[in-house]
Amino acid sequence: MPTAPALHSKAGRNEDIKKEAAATTAAPAAAAAATAAGAAASPPTVKADAAAAAAAAATPAATAAPTRTPTDSGPDGCPEASAAAAAAEAPAAPAPPPELSPSGSSVSPAAAAAAAPPSPPAASAPAAAAAPASAAAAAAAAAASYPPSLLLKDRSLLSSLRLSYPISIVVAMTPQRGIGFKNRLPWPTLPQDFRHFKHLTLYTPPQGGPQKGEEKRVRKNAVIMGRKTWESMPPQARPLKGRINVVLSSTAKVEDLLQPAAAKPAAAAATAAATGAAAAAAAAAADSEVLVAASIPAALKLLEEKFIDKLAQVFVIGGASVFAAALALDIVGCMYITRIGCSFPADVYFPSLNNLLQQQQQQQEGQQQQQQEGQQQQQGGKQGEQGGQQQQQGGLQKQQQGQQQEGQEKQQQAQPQQGQQQQQQQQQQQQQQQQGGDSGLWGCLAEGFTMTYISESRAHDNIPFDFVILEKKQQQQQQQQQQLQQQQLQQQQQEQQQEQSGAFRAAEALEVFEAKEAARKQQQQQQQQQQQQQQQLVRAVPSLIGRRHEEIQYLDLIADILNTGVQQQDRTGVGVKSVFGRMMRFSLAETFPLLTTKRVFWKGVVEELLWFIRGDTNANNLSKRGVKIWDANATREFLDGRGLTHREPGDIGPVYGFQWRHFGAKYTDMHADYTGQGIDQLKRIIEQLRTNPYDRRMIMTAWNPAGKALHEMALPPCHLLCQFYVAGGRLSCCMFQRSCDVGLGVPFNIASYSLLLLLLSRLAAYTPGEFVHFLANAHVYTNHQTPLLQQLQRSPRPFPVVRIKGDPKELEDFTADSFELIGYNPHPTIKMDMAV
Repeated sequence: MPTAPALHSKAGRNEDIKKEAAATTAAPAAAAAATAAGAAASPPTVKADAAAAAAAAATPAATAAPTRTPTDSGPDGCPEASAAAAAAEAPAAPAPPPELSPSGSSVSPAAAAAAAPPSPPAASAPAAAAAPASAAAAAAAAAASYPPSLLLKDRSLLSSLRLSYPISIVVAMTPQRGIGFKNRLPWPTLPQDFRHFKHLTLYTPPQGGPQKGEEKRVRKNAVIMGRKTWESMPPQARPLKGRINVVLSSTAKVEDLLQPAAAKPAAAAATAAATGAAAAAAAAAADSEVLVAASIPAALKLLEEKFIDKLAQVFVIGGASVFAAALALDIVGCMYITRIGCSFPADVYFPSLNNLLQQQQQQQEGQQQQQQEGQQQQQGGKQGEQGGQQQQQGGLQKQQQGQQQEGQEKQQQAQPQQGQQQQQQQQQQQQQQQQGGDSGLWGCLAEGFTMTYISESRAHDNIPFDFVILEKKQQQQQQQQQQLQQQQLQQQQQEQQQEQSGAFRAAEALEVFEAKEAARKQQQQQQQQQQQQQQQLVRAVPSLIGRRHEEIQYLDLIADILNTGVQQQDRTGVGVKSVFGRMMRFSLAETFPLLTTKRVFWKGVVEELLWFIRGDTNANNLSKRGVKIWDANATREFLDGRGLTHREPGDIGPVYGFQWRHFGAKYTDMHADYTGQGIDQLKRIIEQLRTNPYDRRMIMTAWNPAGKALHEMALPPCHLLCQFYVAGGRLSCCMFQRSCDVGLGVPFNIASYSLLLLLLSRLAAYTPGEFVHFLANAHVYTNHQTPLLQQLQRSPRPFPVVRIKGDPKELEDFTADSFELIGYNPHPTIKMDMAV
């Protein structure tokens, strides 16, 4: 390994930053404002003693000198998921037995709840997006607090390290990338996220066993955090057990970090207690594997010097400026992100990689421009001196005065322009931060990264969330392949030269060469054919390897139809590609399957279901409520085309709602009163669920072949039969659909029957289970193929939560206001024309 440059000491690093600050043209007021904003965003110690908390709160913002390192300045992070998870890991006072997680980690829910401070209620998307300007400035300062010269030095140090271990970021954030609010988590406690953090940072990938005669090595992971993140954890949780803890600070020492936060009980025993605490801290420092470093590169160097033989992975766990530094250094290979589905107020944000890179590039360009201008001025001065020796002294003075005036004018002109550019950049950054992102929800997280894993959607206390993994794009694969091909060509050339210069005859050398050339061409043709086949096949979110999100079923169904579907003509004349016999399953135990790769018309889902439940057959009543999905099938022209010339426009006949509530009754028109007529299948299902939940006959159908019922319908039912099933106190529903418009109708059908399942679960006092969807003729219309190809490139987001408000007892108690949709953050709408 090449010799590493001398590691900067804390004092030396501060001196470097002082020089950098002196060379910067920023105004002192702006620096003071950024310092104050950073101090305001520093997190409090969770579950700390009152004296320590008061001392931290009483520290004036002015004490945060501008010479602090990027890891100490700015919003180091609020106790986001990392610090809050540490609080949950901390041993608590006598409490109920801890709950064992599926991963084997033990977390006490009571301790987790006690450790986390109260959180504000979820905010609406517009309210959460309108963050204060001061919070935006603090977030921008965290991303821009890496001086270019310091960045170059840190990268120089990195170039001398092995970096033979994965370096990852672990963070939880809202859709607007919020990670903190008023020195605490923006959202309430999520025990599942705590368990996820603990398991992730403790797990070490398996490795081959030791060689004979060698001792078995116990591998450990390291966590790197800022000083404020460390202080936000309760004392009993510090350090994180089973992991090497590295705290970034230019002033703190290990013994200072490990000292107990409790105040000394009495003045007489202060000296003895301080001596004992120092001794205990020193002893603990030797065994606790806690390190202090001035920067991330310095931290990695210490890890390699002390723990390289047992270092498995390194996790950067906060806060915001530490995340920004890790991304700026371009050492992060993976990001483990918990996506919180609800929007909460936030004043600390995860940095935007795109903005960070732009700022660094602008800073570097500005420095280069200043250096070039300085060199030009020096050269111009030398030329002026040489010319002055040949001229009279009076002319020389005039020329020098003219040069000075021109230089002053240039400087005066350049300074306002630079100031205007800086103001415009700050305004753009503030607007982006206030809007909560740069390119939609969770904006700019994938800049240079590819999403490779999405978990199933989860929820706790009506807060939906999921876990995703973003891996760095492997841009070097093409270069490696090109280098490999060049090496192969060089080997072939060397072999050819050896054959020509050796004992082989020319004919034999030519024969061998031709055989190799033929084999190589054949291999190239096979590779080209494989590439063409792969390009022709449509894949849903091709970068995803871990595909546990349930919406992937729907996207894979679209890809299956586009790849293997049979081209057919249909009733509408548009044409379709279709497959036969498919199934999807969606869990409603915690979240609601409202698809996220495009926006689903939620109001239409609710109003249409209630319209069915009322047994209404008048499409005008639905249209008056702003839901016009049945208008095209209830026009005069459409009804006449079905032979229903005697019907009024809007009268769709004995369709879904009529069959659900009045099966077998004679249909006259949409104005008649059918109370007490026919069989009320829906009411019978509710009675069976309440009295005989294990009955295998809990079936409701909309398909009535008797008499002229099907002919009298504007459209025969597509989703024609559903059955209900109870097990373990959970109610599930399966639905059979004969004709499935996968692009436009199926997302609606999934949501509609899932909502019906929630409604019946409430009326019959069950927990929602699963919705199982059987699709017979699943088809994609020809005019939907291009929009669906766009949808297939979108990664699913966490499913929302649907909460039933009030205490409805019967079907008639439900209204559109009975359902609250929480945490729905879909991709934008994709327009598709309905085939009529």
